Amino acid sequence: MAVNDLLPETVPNDVDRNTRTVDIADDGGVLEVLANDTARGILLALCKSPQTASEIAAEVEVSLQSVCYHLDRFQNAGLIEAAGTRYSPKGKEMSVYALITDSVVVELEGETGHGSTGSTRPEVKQHG
Repeated sequence: MAVNDLLPETVPNDVDRNTRTVDIADDGGVLEVLANDTARGILLALCKSPQTASEIAAEVEVSLQSVCYHLDRFQNAGLIEAAGTRYSPKGKEMSVYALITDSVVVELEGETGHGSTGSTRPEVKQHG
C-alpha cells in the first residue's frame, strides 16, 4: 500500500464557478495570461477536473516548471485557486488547482459604454 493511500485527500467535488467579466482597458492581467498557447492548454486540462501541477504537466506534456509558472499567473489573475490537497506516492502534500470561473467575457465598452439593454454600436452616418 502506498503512503498516499493512507493520507486524506481534500478536493471539493463541486466547485462553484461563474462567469468572469473583464474590462478590456483594465482586465487585471486576464487577457495577458490567456495569450499563451501553453497557458490555454493548462486551463483546458483544468476544465476536465481539478488537478495537481504534476498531473497537468503530464497531460499537457510541458515541464513542471512551466506549469507552475502559469498556475501562479492564473492565481494572480483570479482564474484558478488551490482548491485542496493530494498526496504523492511518497507522501508529499501537493496542491490541487481548480478553475474559479467557467468563462471569461471581455467587455469592450468599459465604464463609459452603453447599458446592457441598448445598442452598443455607435451611429454611423453614410454619405452618398
